[in-house]
Amino acid sequence: MFGLLPLAAVVAAAIAVPFGLVALRVRRHTFVVITIAFFFIFQLMAFNFSFTGGTSGIVAPILNWDGATYNNPFYYGALLLAAAAIAVSWLIRRSRFGLQLRAIRDDEDRARGLGVPALRVKLSALVVSAFITGLAGGLWYYFLAAVQPRSAFDPLFDLSLALMGFFGGLGTVLGPALGALILEPPSCG
Repeated sequence: MFGLLPLAAVVAAAIAVPFGLVALRVRRHTFVVITIAFFFIFQLMAFNFSFTGGTSGIVAPILNWDGATYNNPFYYGALLLAAAAIAVSWLIRRSRFGLQLRAIRDDEDRARGLGVPALRVKLSALVVSAFITGLAGGLWYYFLAAVQPRSAFDPLFDLSLALMGFFGGLGTVLGPALGALILEPPSCG
């Protein structure tokens, strides 16, 4: 069942490349405007294209799992994905690539002056992020047993993802995970 998750990740990473080439050439307010425009373009495409199921969305294949333990594979899959994402983040932070990303964050013009290929580094970070997000989205699709454009392109959900980073601490490895726990505390029961 989870065999299609790598395909979801590869598709997400492939889609990130052309849009990243456009959006990552600009900075600050223009970047925000372009990413919001992309959001609404994708939202319109999801509502109007037949391969997305239009407003009805796409129904996932039925999983013939035991009802008592139905959620367990999703729980462990999400836990594994979260641990892998944190590990990738930690490895990137300790690498030359991570040093280049921090240099760009601090002062992109100075980083370019020191020989950091800013667009290539930012695009690589976007592709890695899209890959992980594609895995999570594929897992979520199977868990919900369907995906609909109004839930897949919900501005409040996107805002909550950004808030997780802010609440947990920007520029940290465990910050987004901590922010997720602050924003969505685990339920007991």
